[in-house]
Amino acid sequence: MADGTPTPEFPTADAPAGPAPAAAFGGASKKKKPWALLMGGTFALAAAGVGAMQLVETEQAKAAPNAVAPEQAPAVADGSRVLAKLSDGKHSFKITQDQVEAECLTRYGVEVLESMINRATVKMACEAGGVSVTGAEVNAEILAAAKKYEVDRDTWLRMLEAERGVTPTQYANDVIWPKLALEKLADTEVTVTQDDVKKAFVRTYGPKVKARMIMTDNLRRAQEIYSQAAANPENFGALARQHSIDEGSKALDGVIPPISMYGSEETAELERKAFALKDGEISSIIQLPFPGMRRYVIIKREGVTDPAATKLDEVRPLIEEQLREQKVQESVAKVFMEIRDRTVVHNFLTGEVKNPQTAAGSSADAAATR
Repeated sequence: MADGTPTPEFPTADAPAGPAPAAAFGGASKKKKPWALLMGGTFALAAAGVGAMQLVETEQAKAAPNAVAPEQAPAVADGSRVLAKLSDGKHSFKITQDQVEAECLTRYGVEVLESMINRATVKMACEAGGVSVTGAEVNAEILAAAKKYEVDRDTWLRMLEAERGVTPTQYANDVIWPKLALEKLADTEVTVTQDDVKKAFVRTYGPKVKARMIMTDNLRRAQEIYSQAAANPENFGALARQHSIDEGSKALDGVIPPISMYGSEETAELERKAFALKDGEISSIIQLPFPGMRRYVIIKREGVTDPAATKLDEVRPLIEEQLREQKVQESVAKVFMEIRDRTVVHNFLTGEVKNPQTAAGSSADAAATR
């Protein structure tokens, strides 16, 4: 492309839509992997705010020898072109391209513009850092993803389309390209320590506490609930259904997923108390240190699960690989946030100006050097 974005090589037609073969979802392998695990690392960038960044040309642009990115192409469409005509024999109605574009802008303009802003943010950083991603690199990453989950390339692409509605071109444009670009911009030389591995082993394969929970956002209310629960532990589930503000567990009489050790910094105190309790005991009030919100929880321990594995060496390679990928993704998310925070964005559609202090600081610096 004229703007330097890569062109992944796909078959003559996109992978067909519709259900993928049963083998594609684990039948071809003895190791069945949940879909969340299949897609987790791949779509982690979306959580970092990258969103949909279409960085490869459309099929129309492929046919043009000097194609440019869609946002750079001159507007040549005739807005008055009639896209639909209705008639009932007495009356008729026409819908023009201008009307459709205006409707699309009203419905989806903010979302699409935000994704384009994110795309441009990454592209600007790549240009400033002398970073580029080739079509061959995009293709290699797609092949690696398919191989990792023990399916062939075409099956992997069909899985994406059938389960997530992501076409092969969208996958390359919106997921793989930004992933590779940000990895090149980020520091991906990560170190996995033995302590990291041991904690991950306990977290993933160790015993977990089965419990019920009551959550509230008011300390006085939590104290009242605790008094009732301590006086009648058997009534804990009913109290959770009546008072908890956590909708997911509230509907299950307070039942929560089993608690593991080393889950997160925010839940460290909760984990420590859960493992210190005896079966049937109720914890004291625990305040969760979530930024910007007050959350107080009371838990009742109901048992403990058996460990999923007892020998670290049997799963060490898998743990190390997962930790390495996690640290790379954290580094990628961090660099995107840094890029975004130093980029001044004037969004004329919403009227917002993001990071105006950056522009002010740059102007002051420039004035000081004169």
